Amino acid sequence: MNRSKKISCFTVIIALLFSSLSTVVFASDTWTTLTNLSSARYSHCSAVIGDKIYTIGGYNGSSKFNIIDEYDVNQKVWKRKANMPLACSNASCAVYDGKIYVFGGVNTSPMNDLQVYDPATDTWTKKTNMPTPRYGADSVELNGKIYVIGGYTSVNGNLDNVEVYDPINDKWTTKQSMPTKRRYLKAIVFDNKIYAIGGLNSAALNTIEEYNPDTNTWTTKAGMIVPRYGFGAGIINNKIYIFGGKSSSNVLNNVEYFDPISNNSTQKESVITAKFLFTCEVINNIAYIIGGYNGTKALNTFEAYDYREDNWAKKMPMKAARQAPASTQYESKIYVSGGNNGSIVNSVEVYDPVTNNWSTSLSMPTAKYCHAMVTVDGKIYSIGGLNGSALKKVEVYDPIKNAWETKSDMPTARYNISAVVLNKKIYVLGGTTGSVTVNTLEVYDTENNIWSKRTGMPTARLGLDAVELNGKIYAIGGKGTDNTNVV
Repeated sequence: MNRSKKISCFTVIIALLFSSLSTVVFASDTWTTLTNLSSARYSHCSAVIGDKIYTIGGYNGSSKFNIIDEYDVNQKVWKRKANMPLACSNASCAVYDGKIYVFGGVNTSPMNDLQVYDPATDTWTKKTNMPTPRYGADSVELNGKIYVIGGYTSVNGNLDNVEVYDPINDKWTTKQSMPTKRRYLKAIVFDNKIYAIGGLNSAALNTIEEYNPDTNTWTTKAGMIVPRYGFGAGIINNKIYIFGGKSSSNVLNNVEYFDPISNNSTQKESVITAKFLFTCEVINNIAYIIGGYNGTKALNTFEAYDYREDNWAKKMPMKAARQAPASTQYESKIYVSGGNNGSIVNSVEVYDPVTNNWSTSLSMPTAKYCHAMVTVDGKIYSIGGLNGSALKKVEVYDPIKNAWETKSDMPTARYNISAVVLNKKIYVLGGTTGSVTVNTLEVYDTENNIWSKRTGMPTARLGLDAVELNGKIYAIGGKGTDNTNVV
């Protein structure tokens, strides 16, 4: 069923937006550059405790680090903390009971060391080593145990190993191996399961595999849109967001999210700086992207991705400014017609959300504004409107033939109307004749090119909106003798 939303002369916000040549769409992604790290680095690990982010170890192209820096999200400042006992890069970190556990990594060779940092005392301790030396693994805490997954060792190459550390008893156990061997993957916990995402084997992977600790089994899920490794990931609004990384050939700045519930991935707003081998931490639905490597040098950049439900993103403006046009959808594109920009226009523009571009379509036979547009069976109907006086014209555009034709006039000339499609019929509600605000309801049968009158609305009004839901039409708001909240 085709549905469209009409734009009226009295929809002030829309008129202002269009008359200023701006097009805005609802969005949920913004990026902010924050205070840089004290030193450029990549292949470090990071962790969050409370409202502080800890970034640990790493590499700057010449030296392995044992440094740890603490970022206060509220104060927006970095502080240097006590050095780690053993310098390393490509370690993995996890948090348990207010402490940060740092697993393995590489210095001159792959390591199996377990180093533990206590922020409360700013001190380090050593715990029982991992069974398998490795770097490029990832680690996550789930139900009081820490899972170290995948990685690389000089003896066995890429690993599918899953080793589990019990912090209370300082003991290790081995679990079912991943189906896919890899390093530089990300492991994310969602709904009591672990998702092993992407990574590098002989090439970048888009693989997503789900581990169920209750059954000790793995399940293969739908893959990412873009294969990648060395990326960042975190949970935002119950989805796994995946940032940057590297494909088999290119450093990436794109972002996608994986929805574990629907088992599919969606493309999102790009990272500011293309990079990989960085870390990502999420606090209060804000993802912090820390350091990394851009293919030529280590970075000290620090960026924040803010997912909110009240942000707007500016898109490509229309070719022509226009107030009170009408719009409808056809085959995932938006058709905008008519309007007033100081003179009344008949031009039609088409917006493609995929390419973020406007193109010009064949103009309407009649210049108008404050009209209605709807789509029925692949054809676009332009109804009523204003051009010096109220119009009753019905003009129909066929996108396949790129041609307009005129149909039977609407019985009542009017503008600031609303139109809704139900069962291949167009219901036109309310509006004004120019002298009288009306409650008129007239119905156009698109198959037989016939109009009929139906019982008018209880309240006469113009500039209203109307929608169809479950076979009923809801007339909402508008202006009668006064602005109305009537539905």
